[in-house]
Amino acid sequence: KEIHQLHEETLSSEAKYRSYFEQGFVAILLLDKTMKIVDANTKAQHIFGFSKQALAAMGLDALLPKEADHISQAFSKEDLKGKVIELTIIGQTGHRTHALMSLSKILDEHGAFKNYAAFIQEINEQKRYQDALVALNNQLEKRVEDRTTAFEKANLELKKALVDQEQMSS
Repeated sequence: KEIHQLHEETLSSEAKYRSYFEQGFVAILLLDKTMKIVDANTKAQHIFGFSKQALAAMGLDALLPKEADHISQAFSKEDLKGKVIELTIIGQTGHRTHALMSLSKILDEHGAFKNYAAFIQEINEQKRYQDALVALNNQLEKRVEDRTTAFEKANLELKKALVDQEQMSS
C-alpha cells in the first residue's frame, strides 16, 4: 500500500507541475545538452507559431536570427546560464519578436544534468514604448538645440543693437 500511495503522490505532483508548465505566462522550452528542444509549453507554441511536435524537431538556433548564432553557442557553453538577455526570436511566419530569455539547468534527484529550461518573455510592447520614448527624447533634444540657437542669435542681435545704440549716443 505504501508503494501505491507513493506512486499516486508522484503522479499528482507531476500533474501539478505539468499544469504550471503548460499554463505559464512565459514561454518555456526544455532543451537537451545540444540545445535541441525536447518540450515546449502552450505560450511557446503561441509565440513561435509552431506546434509542440514541430518545436520538438528543432534546435534553439532555429528560432534565433542568423546574427544571433553566438547566443545559442553561449547557452551551450553555459556562458549565459542564469543571465537574462534581450534578443530577437523568429516565429514560423518569419515574424520577429523582441524577447527576454534566461536559461536554467534542471538536475535530476541525484544532481545530474537532466535538461535546460529556457524562459522567454515577449517584450514587443515594452520595445515599442522604449522606441517611442527614444524618439520623443530625440525630438526634445532637437527642439532644445533649435531654441538655444534661436536664443543665441537673438542675444547677438540684442548685443549688436546695444553696441549700435551706445555708438549713436556717444
